[in-house]
Amino acid sequence: MKFVEQFKNIMSHPLVRNEAARMLDYGKNDPLFMNYFGVNFDDQNVVSVKLYFSFFKKPTYECLKNLSFTQQQYDLIDTYWVPPNKYEFMHQGLTIGLKCYLKNDGCSINHYFHFRSPQLTQHEPKLIHCSAEDNENTPGICIENHGKKQELKHYYYLSSDSAKNEIVSKLGMPMAEAKKINLIEYTESDIESKVNLIYDQSKDIQDYFIHLKNPLIQELNAYIFETYQLYFYGPGVRFNSATRAIYYVSKPTYYGLHQEQTIAELLK
Repeated sequence: MKFVEQFKNIMSHPLVRNEAARMLDYGKNDPLFMNYFGVNFDDQNVVSVKLYFSFFKKPTYECLKNLSFTQQQYDLIDTYWVPPNKYEFMHQGLTIGLKCYLKNDGCSINHYFHFRSPQLTQHEPKLIHCSAEDNENTPGICIENHGKKQELKHYYYLSSDSAKNEIVSKLGMPMAEAKKINLIEYTESDIESKVNLIYDQSKDIQDYFIHLKNPLIQELNAYIFETYQLYFYGPGVRFNSATRAIYYVSKPTYYGLHQEQTIAELLK
């Protein structure tokens, strides 16, 4: 139950609980506000718990300043992000993330934001090839603050068969796996490249974990389901790294877009 205990230790830490509660409070007057969570893990440990808060109204600079974001970073949001009037696949709000790490007896948090916008310049990825179909999908951008250092991440949404086949091949997965994947979210920065695999069926993700042969993440998945009735979703893989990711959502997400509200349950 090592992963379960590490997850509990992060979520019970006062720093994490206070910041998460503050973000929930910021979003309470936004009727489209939603929140959800995931974990990064390797073979032996939960690397981090990631808490996501998606806004559909533009937050004030004071709100973001409290999360270590700079005026320049806020200006990027102000320039390129247009708040939507409804939740839809191509426009899923401005997401503020808390990446929470267990450090000995303490905890540390990286802050980041992500949004998609057709006004963003489409950068050509270095590791993979985008087809014309892929380039029609609205790109995204993320800035993560590592202390005083900033990491800029470009997001690509890959729906073409050629891109899916290329990613599956690079990951060393059976080529038949590409047929099960509806969409791939590909992220690239100067530090790392990673993917999130959006499967249509939870059974396909269960098979993914069976082949992974890591009982620790299976125990955490079972704990999350038994405690919160949440399903695993969108497994992530970093290239040239042992770190992987998984997210947890309610069942309606598998049948279409759903306004997740799950983080408050973690704070009880």
